[in-house]
Amino acid sequence: MEQPIKAGDVITIEAGCRHTVFAETELQLIEVQLGKEISVDDKQTFRLEK
Repeated sequence: MEQPIKAGDVITIEAGCRHTVFAETELQLIEVQLGKEISVDDKQTFRLEK
């Protein structure tokens, strides 16, 4: 799914769903996690292969 976003938009992504954000201009992003146990260590990085 591709979705253009603009300032003030709120995007909801289910836990475990891989996602990517491409910015054409400067981007400031605020991430909010919900749940009992939240950790910065639960993130995984996947590289796009060309």
